Amino acid sequence: MRGKLNIFQKTMLLWAGMHPYNAVHAVIINSPPDRERLLRSIRGFIEMNGPGMLSMLEDGKTVEFRRGGVAPDVEFINGAGNPVQKVAQEMQRQINLPFEGKTFMPLRFFVVEGRGFFYLGVTYFHAVSDAVSIIGFIRAIVDSYKKGEVLVWEVKPYTSGLTIRKTVKMRYLFNWLYDLPAHIRQLRRLFRPEYEDDKDMENGFVLFRIGCSDFKRLRDTARAWKVTVNDLFIAILMKAVAPLAGRRWDQVRRREIAVKSIVDIRRDLDIVDAGTMGLFLGAFSVSHDSPESTDLRRLVSEIHLQTEIIKERKLYLGTIMELALSFFLLKRFFAERKEKFYSKYYPHWGGITNINMDSLWGNDAGEGSPVDYIRAVSTGPVVPVVFSITTVNDQVSVGVSYRKAAFSEDAVGGIVSRFSGEISGL
Repeated sequence: MRGKLNIFQKTMLLWAGMHPYNAVHAVIINSPPDRERLLRSIRGFIEMNGPGMLSMLEDGKTVEFRRGGVAPDVEFINGAGNPVQKVAQEMQRQINLPFEGKTFMPLRFFVVEGRGFFYLGVTYFHAVSDAVSIIGFIRAIVDSYKKGEVLVWEVKPYTSGLTIRKTVKMRYLFNWLYDLPAHIRQLRRLFRPEYEDDKDMENGFVLFRIGCSDFKRLRDTARAWKVTVNDLFIAILMKAVAPLAGRRWDQVRRREIAVKSIVDIRRDLDIVDAGTMGLFLGAFSVSHDSPESTDLRRLVSEIHLQTEIIKERKLYLGTIMELALSFFLLKRFFAERKEKFYSKYYPHWGGITNINMDSLWGNDAGEGSPVDYIRAVSTGPVVPVVFSITTVNDQVSVGVSYRKAAFSEDAVGGIVSRFSGEISGL
């Protein structure tokens, strides 16, 4: 199967040329691992359903998927002592490990074995897929393993390209164009993170949890304050990173801190088939000048005013235009200075990718146990830290990937501590 890359995929392919741009998911399976059965399930599933080998053609715009080829790698890891920590360590390794060559299997698998359970991890080349299709893909593999038979769940790589004219209603693009001058003014007010080396994109990774009681309190607070849970996460992340941006007070103009949030835009593009493996992501950013000294309720209310306008006018669909413009500029004028381009023109202090698994996976973990699902993603060149927030059955895992050139391990520990503290204090 041959087809065109859409602008999301072309952008992530560009990022992968600077540093591996991968994502990793890991799900717990509450039974002792049967290695042979698991290998048969994974390899049989991919042989039957795809996606197969990925070839990047020389024009940089065309890809080809071919069934068959090399069986996917499956690495088994002894999780003795602390299986979850071993999962986190492997995730850090995977988001920094490139997929080599012009033709390759865009998936890698690993298994961390515990006592009576194991974690199945999948690393994927992010230019191939977003999280939604990967979650369905992993669920189908898990079901195949549990049932002892390879299930039919056809993977359909999206190879139709993506044109603005065909996918986005013009009024939403006009909304984005109308808002563009205000967006440019906002960018001029944003304080930039500092990187020791723009070209050093090595990622670190840490994992923490939000317990059921804390998450219930957070959700109840959001309802009482008439904001969304994601608004609260954005506000809390903004408070958590703000102490690291103290030098902005030396600036005359650039004093605001911005945080970016990822949006699944499949519904906006009328892509409803869960088996469609592609990349359909929008994003929006919000900013504030003094989050660390602003009461949380007031801060999240002010952020909610921004996000409501963005969602009502669907300004996040402007991501298609922004990526296309950035891609053009990088190819024409910044080919040798790509890293500098992003650090200068994308002055964001953090990003959030927030997924509620209950609607995508359900509550079938076996014997009534809750599913544990962990995610990690490379930061890329746009933000120095990403919080991958995953909710399953009122339990939340937060995978934090960060650029080591921006934040030390201690600094990230401080961000996590302040983030957790704000939630505990609700």
